[in-house]
Parts: sequence; structure tokens; C-alpha cells
Amino acid sequence: MLGKALHAVLPADLAGYALSSEGFFRHCVAVAILTEQLSKRLGGRTESWFTAGLLHDMGKLVVSTHLARSAPEVAHALEAVGATFVQAERTVLGTDHTEVAGLVARHWGLPDELAIAARWHHEPLEAPAPQRTLACAVHVADALAHLLGMGADQGELRRELDSGACEVLRLTSTALEDLCRESLVAIEAFAAPPEP
Repeated sequence: MLGKALHAVLPADLAGYALSSEGFFRHCVAVAILTEQLSKRLGGRTESWFTAGLLHDMGKLVVSTHLARSAPEVAHALEAVGATFVQAERTVLGTDHTEVAGLVARHWGLPDELAIAARWHHEPLEAPAPQRTLACAVHVADALAHLLGMGADQGELRRELDSGACEVLRLTSTALEDLCRESLVAIEAFAAPPEP
């Protein structure tokens, strides 16, 4: 139900990220399902983890328009400077989609764990200790979703999986492969566009 509600309010595209709304939705669903599967492996609370994965990139909905207006500066930061996309956002805008996501989550009155997971999903080891495991799970799920080709955007080649997050979650490369394989069918089914 939350997934359908999110899909219903998306703009046609996220121009600042060179990403269609379908691509964005598909990525968010993939991260949600992968995060939920990680929670099951760790014996955690799957409901809140699914929601954390689904909402992790909500800051992009706010930042996208501003990035589109600054496309040349973003391209320069990515290519000439060699910045990651989050670094390019910070250089050009003075903030990034993770900071904005954390603020939006707090403004909406969402639980701290959701706000913190959204805020720190690119720097999970910086998250406060009580929510660090969830931030690491969202980070790993985000990286895996991109690896699976779900949500390819302008910053695609400027992403890294933080090995420390895998250590926190005690994940091996075999476990990551299993996680992807086990999640693909659910992702495909959930991410299909809702019927009118």
C-alpha cells in the first residue's frame, strides 16, 4: 500500500538525476525488498526496514529540480574533479539528497530510525550507534539495487559499496549473491507499475 502511494505522487521524472519516475520507483522498491531480506537474515523487524529502504532516496524528490538547473556544474564535479555524486551535490548545492531526506523525514514526523537510515545511507558507519545497522543495511541494499541495474542514474559510475557496512552486517560475497538471487522475483512483482 505504501509503495502504491509513493508511486502515485512521483513526478514524471527526476531531471537532476537523469532518472524516470519508473526507474526511481523500481530502485526504491528494490532497496526496500533487499533491506527487508537483510532484516530477515539478521532476525530483525522487517516492516520498518522495508519502509526505510522504500523511503531512503526521498531527498532526491526535493533536490532533483535544483540539480537540473545546475547540470553543467554537476557534470564538471563528476568528470573533472572525480567526485562521487553525493560530493557533487554538496559542492554544487551545499547539501545533498541524504541530508534533505533526513530533514524531510523529521518534518513528516517519521520515526528516528527512518530519518537516520535515509540521512546516512551513503555514509552508514557515520550513523548513530542505535540505527547504524539499519543504515548499513540500506547502504548495502542501495548498492545491490544499482548493481542489478535498478535505478541507474547520472551518478551511476560514482558509487562505492562500503566494505565496513558488510562487516557490520556480517555479509560475505556469497551471502550478497544469495540475497540478490532470492530477492529478484519479489522485486519484479512489486515494482511492476500499478494498474489504473
